[in-house]
Amino acid sequence: MTDQSSQNKKLRSNSAKQTERANNKQEMTEEHLIHTVVEPGIFEAGWHNNGVLRGQRVSLQGLRLNFDFVLIHEWYPLAVVEVKRPERFNGSGALQQAKYYAETIGLPLAIATDGTNCVSLNLENEQTQSWEKFPSPQDLWQWLDRPVNSDDPRLSPAPGSSPPNLHQALAIGRVLDALVSGQKRGIISMAKGSGVTIVIAQLMYKLIQSGFCKHILYISDRTEELNVVSRSILKSSGK
Repeated sequence: MTDQSSQNKKLRSNSAKQTERANNKQEMTEEHLIHTVVEPGIFEAGWHNNGVLRGQRVSLQGLRLNFDFVLIHEWYPLAVVEVKRPERFNGSGALQQAKYYAETIGLPLAIATDGTNCVSLNLENEQTQSWEKFPSPQDLWQWLDRPVNSDDPRLSPAPGSSPPNLHQALAIGRVLDALVSGQKRGIISMAKGSGVTIVIAQLMYKLIQSGFCKHILYISDRTEELNVVSRSILKSSGK
């Protein structure tokens, strides 16, 4: 009995190790797909390096979320991208998973791809769209049925080459959406040290450069904060 028990434990141990190796291989394969196929396809579609947030792991609303990609255009967040291997793509619920992530963080679009097939979901009207190649920022904006206006601050070029973190992009997106929709008052709640000054500087720059706002009054109880925002805006405008 002792020998049989020992043998069973050994079999279970070997089975667990095989399962772990299989899972690791699967993860590496999907990671390889992301690096060699999906990511190059995203860049070829016209997305800039500072607009592709890769492998985002965030805690939001008490949830731990792990995104393959979040796509941002001029610091305005547009879509969540979920990647699955070809053999797991059909019927895998990849688009539903992307939809869940997009709904949770408040983005209008969800995209699922296996590197060859690409399908997106517009959360504003529940319509889906298949793409022969990965969609560009302009493709997605038009598919959202949003007009391309020069005075839309969401489309105004964002200065700098450094990408925002996800929380900064979400804050900027929500403020701009509220302003464009006609909302007059609002509040931004962000933790200290999370880049509040960067968010404010980007918002002010985009609002002024697009012509959406002619004048902006910024009040702070710290002179240094005012100086940082002023320097950031002047540097961005080339002055």
